[in-house]
Formats: sequence, structure tokens, C-alpha cells
Amino acid sequence: MRFLYIILTIYGINSFASTWEESWISGANHNNKNNIANLLKILKTSETGQKIITLAKNKYKKNIFDLIKVGNVSLTDTSLKRSFYPGSSDIDYEEISTVVINKNLNLRDAVLDLSHELTHFTFRKVFNPYQNNFKIKDYIKRTIEGRGGEADAFIVECRVRKELFGEDSLNENQCGKIIIGNDFSRKRVVSLFYQMGKFYSKFIDFTNSENYNYQLANSKNIHFISSAFNLPYPLAAAMEFINIKDKICRTNKMRIQSFKKELRKPASVTKRSPSSSVVSQLENNFSKYCL
Repeated sequence: MRFLYIILTIYGINSFASTWEESWISGANHNNKNNIANLLKILKTSETGQKIITLAKNKYKKNIFDLIKVGNVSLTDTSLKRSFYPGSSDIDYEEISTVVINKNLNLRDAVLDLSHELTHFTFRKVFNPYQNNFKIKDYIKRTIEGRGGEADAFIVECRVRKELFGEDSLNENQCGKIIIGNDFSRKRVVSLFYQMGKFYSKFIDFTNSENYNYQLANSKNIHFISSAFNLPYPLAAAMEFINIKDKICRTNKMRIQSFKKELRKPASVTKRSPSSSVVSQLENNFSKYCL
């Protein structure tokens, strides 16, 4: 793929239109590092792409090849690891992130997906389901409208598309529908994300129990589908919220039981017992969100 990059830089990005339709995974041994390096090289030829790569590297601080992986679907996975300290009420959270690019994409879509996912990684605020503001409407809004959310990532993707493939390419997908004047409209793209078509009634049923009420959600024609759930983004985010909530509740229940068992032991037996205040905090959160 080094040969491809050299030719692209000499003759222009549009000189090899046929290559964009080929798989981005190449090489006899399918060396993922080389394939990812090629995506990064091509993305850097876009002004917007260069900026997002630089920002992602500055945030990650380690080798970016440890951040970007190859998988069955493109996504940015960020989780929090909790650390408890013996006899202390302090809880530390460690952020662990992975950017995954779909191995089944062609070269064009893989480059665009990389720009999209790096935007999520760089700008999206880490969602902490262990905090008291764990509400479904906040989660859905953050997923779509929040900084580094789906709206922002799609606009970055559209800018990269325009810079690499020209303005005419914007009409090949949804990018052409969010142009107002000479720029991409954030307000417009946000509104399109909330159009759920036939899934709107299911969304209402699914979120009623969580007291969700948001006026942007509607039954107009669908424009965006989440690859993770194959559903419109508001419904996909709602389902993800419920899944996270169920997982957190199960984990906290087991942790509370384990901690209580540790606290009943004599201090001489265990040196790793959490403080009673940590257990009280976990029990309080559990009663608020899980009962």
C-alpha cells in the first residue's frame, strides 16, 4: 500500500478511483499494522484528517497503533476501570479506549470511518455510569448531540470526504443533506439523527419506563442507522443504556455482597477490605437505579 500512497501524493487523490472500492485489508499476511498505517497516511492528506490524527495522538500519548484495531464493525469503545483502596472512600477510574475499524470495508469507507471514530475518541467525554447523573435522556442526548458524539463525528467525516473526494462526492451519501450555504449544518444533522421512521413507536414504548421525553425524536424517514444495533441511533442508544444499566446493577450487587463479606472479617484476616463508606455509597447508588 506504500506504492498507492506515493502515487496518490504525486498525481492527486482522485486518480485511482477504482482502488477506493477495493478492500482496505491487503497483503499476504494481512498485517493489520501496515493496513492501519496506510489508512493514517491517506487520512493525513486531508487537512481535517491531519488535525484529528494529531489531536488523537496528543490525547492517547502512546503508540497510536495500540489504540486502533481491526474488527467486524467500526466503533469506539471506551470503558472505565474502577479501583478501590483498603480502608478508604476514594474510588479511582481509569479510562480504557479502543478504536475499531471494520475489516470488511473498502478503502474509501475505511478512511472515512477512521476519521469518524477518531473524532469520538478525541472529543467525546467519557460516560461514567457509576455517577448519580445516570439518566437515559442524558445518555441519548450525549450520544447524538454531545461533544464528539454522532453529529460531530459525521460532520468531520463529511469534511474529510469533501477534502479527499471532492464536493460532488457529498451527494453520494447523507453529507449532501446537511449543507446549508457553504458549510455543514450541525443543527440539521442532529435533527436527521432523531428521525426513526417505523421504530419511533418502539422507541416511545422502550423509553416510557425511564420517563424519557424529548421533542426532537420523531417518526420521519430514517437517515442514520447504528451499526452496533442495526437500529436508528436514539433507539440504539436507549438499548445500550439499558444494557449498561443492567450490567452495572449486577456488578454492583455482587460487589456489595463481596465487600460486606470482607467487612465482617477481623482486620487481622484481611488487609484489602474497603471502607464502610464505599459500601454505603454503592448501596445508595444501587437503591436509586437498580430497585
